[in-house]
Amino acid sequence: VMSNIVGFYSQGLLVTRQRIITMHYLKTWFILDILVVCPDWFDRLTTDSGDGESDTLSQAGRALRSVRALRTLRLLRLLKLQRIQAIVYDTIDSEYAFIGLTIARLI
Repeated sequence: VMSNIVGFYSQGLLVTRQRIITMHYLKTWFILDILVVCPDWFDRLTTDSGDGESDTLSQAGRALRSVRALRTLRLLRLLKLQRIQAIVYDTIDSEYAFIGLTIARLI
C-alpha cells in the first residue's frame, strides 16, 4: 500500500498523480511484491485448516518459502552484478567494446 501512495521522480520531476503512481508501481515493484507475499498467504491459508490435506499443503507452503528465500538471494546477486556491470562500462574506452558487451549482456 505504501509503495502505491508515495510519489516518485521521473526525469527530475516529482510525480504525485495517483493514477501515474499506480501504473508505475504495477510496472515496477508489484510483481516482486506478489512473489514475496503470496507464499506467506498460501502458508497462512493452509495452516488454518485441521484436516489431513493441510499437512500436504503445509509442506507445499514451506517449499514455496524456501523458493522465495532462494529468489531473494538471486535478486541480491543481480544487484551485485549490476554494480559490477556499471564499473566495467565506466572503464571501457572503446565504443566497439561497449557495443559488444551490451550485445553479450542482452544475449
